[in-house]
Amino acid sequence: LPIYSRICFNSIKADGSDIILSTAFEFLGSEETMVKNNIFANYQNGTAIQIAEIPQSKDWDFNSYYSLSNNFAWSGNIYFQNLDDWGQTISGDANSLLVNPIFESDTNLISHQPQINGAGIPVSGISSDIDNRSRNSLAPDVGAYEIIRDFGLSKMISPTLACIKTDSERVAV
Repeated sequence: LPIYSRICFNSIKADGSDIILSTAFEFLGSEETMVKNNIFANYQNGTAIQIAEIPQSKDWDFNSYYSLSNNFAWSGNIYFQNLDDWGQTISGDANSLLVNPIFESDTNLISHQPQINGAGIPVSGISSDIDNRSRNSLAPDVGAYEIIRDFGLSKMISPTLACIKTDSERVAV
């Protein structure tokens, strides 16, 4: 086994239908491990992640998991359906998400999931994404791509006064 594994800022999609063999990410072990800011998604019956051996020394958090099945993860012959049980088992993933990343397409793994935007944490030595775009230095996006997208205004809370503009005039927010 490798002494140190650093697995950060990846977007991985699997679509195999075998619940036992199909997984987006299979971790076999290492002595020390960092697994941060990744998207592990399985769009069929398999799991998003399988861990054969939970490392003793690890920094495992700020990931996003998704599986079409009820079981998104597996370790020690146990399937997991929620992040609380999973996090307690691996002693990690306290800030991770269980959401559909809504990828652009089967081959373009740019996420359209607003919850992933800014949900990561900076990792020393990684300042750009897979396309060499700068990562947000305080709250980078989870996955291989830094999302450069305006998710839009969903509700105007203030001001509450009636707008004095006409239909053809622009309003700055």
